[in-house]
Amino acid sequence: MAEEEQQARVYLGNLPADADLLEIYSICAAFGAVQAVEVREGIAFVDFASPESRDRLISTYNGKDFHGKTLKVEAAKASLSKSSNTVHVIRLPEGTTEASLTERVRACGNVTKVQISEPHPFVGLHGSVVFDSNDAAQKCVAQFADGAETQAFIQYANPPRRGRSSTSRPRRAPGPKDAAGEAGAAASPSPAAATGVGAAADATGARAEQFTLSLLVPLAYAGAIIGKGGEVIKGIKRDTHALLTLAPLPHPIPRSITERLSQIKGFPEEVVAAFRAVAEILYAQSLEKSIVPLRILVPAELVGHIIGKAGAQIKALKAQVQCTIDIEVCTQSEYASTFWLVSADASVEDSVKIVQTLVDRMSTVVQRGNAFAVDPMKVNQEESVTLILPSSAMGAVIGKGGAVLREISAQSQAVIEIEKAGETPATADVERQVWISGPVAALERAQHMISSCLQGKDVEIKYQLSIPSSVIGHIIGKRGVRINAIMDETRTEIDIEESGATATVTILGSVINSINAQRIVRKIVEERES
Repeated sequence: MAEEEQQARVYLGNLPADADLLEIYSICAAFGAVQAVEVREGIAFVDFASPESRDRLISTYNGKDFHGKTLKVEAAKASLSKSSNTVHVIRLPEGTTEASLTERVRACGNVTKVQISEPHPFVGLHGSVVFDSNDAAQKCVAQFADGAETQAFIQYANPPRRGRSSTSRPRRAPGPKDAAGEAGAAASPSPAAATGVGAAADATGARAEQFTLSLLVPLAYAGAIIGKGGEVIKGIKRDTHALLTLAPLPHPIPRSITERLSQIKGFPEEVVAAFRAVAEILYAQSLEKSIVPLRILVPAELVGHIIGKAGAQIKALKAQVQCTIDIEVCTQSEYASTFWLVSADASVEDSVKIVQTLVDRMSTVVQRGNAFAVDPMKVNQEESVTLILPSSAMGAVIGKGGAVLREISAQSQAVIEIEKAGETPATADVERQVWISGPVAALERAQHMISSCLQGKDVEIKYQLSIPSSVIGHIIGKRGVRINAIMDETRTEIDIEESGATATVTILGSVINSINAQRIVRKIVEERES
């Protein structure tokens, strides 16, 4: 395996013993092209085409609940099995036969076996092809790596089971003490409560049970949801007690925009009641179609809970309704990799059944601690972060003539500025600042890329956010309970220094864990300022 591919390998530990190969593939493929998958009992290894895809998967899934188990996801240190000649081909066109698939891949090498399997809830119609060499298998994967619907990856044979495997979660070093000098000995609240996900939580970290449902509505129907002078949307809030909002639109509106993001926030029963009101409006607006064009955004880390083991959950839901339900990675650029899309053309009652099931599943998981999902309303919101690096590391980030820095800025679409070097010689003891600004997704991409430039170097990166001093207490919580819970959940160390009306939050940890901590801090700030 080439060195660059070794660097893009990821390890998934603490999986259920009967983890589904194609479910693992689908979860990973939401973050970028997958070249190979090996699933053993309780663990898996996945090769991505790029380290950036691997890092986004780690950032999203590490420490999250997966079928009742807490995942451990990290850059792989072990190797896959020696080699494999088996290629799994997914999302095959309807009507594909073993003969037609054989003909399609014959140019890659000598085919020894082809098998077509029943449609799978994650990947549709699929099959496997066995070649007489690994080189032929690699060519087959490359043949399908053209962005088309049908994709392929090398499947490594699972070794015989030798008993249950488990991976323990690493312990975090004790966190800093709070202002009173106590280490926050009180029992920590649930992660969701401590981090304020799904609803505003008070400074004590008291559990909040509100939930936000995100849906895409046809742009032409948005006016009917709002109503003249906002009468309709205000009426929905009055009748259901849920908060219904629609994302602002750019002016002028590009022709490419055909949908508008809408969010419903409240307790689960309030969210479903408000959605019913929206569904009735969408149904009325659809005229002769007489359908509700349902399109729900589901955070990538929650999609497994919607589908269930071997598709059990989604199959049960499909059996309850009289419409076709599709679930796939969202292809819209601002939501790609971060969200999946559940869509259906349904009656009002069927659409409410679907939403009721989604809300029940997602709100339960969120309250158990899946705290790091990005709010789709915030994906294009401008933010900033400062990285503190030793001067000795700047050469790897800047590159010859600034080439590396320009590439990071272009690929991440973030604005990056670097503090000019002073007269002091560049030693590890002298720190310089890197200022990054842009949409949240761009900030996170840039941080991952800068971290990749420093791989193999003994460099500690400090991540800093500027926040209003008025929210410090809400981040720390009573007796430090909340900040300790955040540090424990994200495996970071956090320090807050106040300076007048603003304060600086300094985060120490891996780039992935630091980004998760940044998301939580921003969420708390947004909730206290709203």
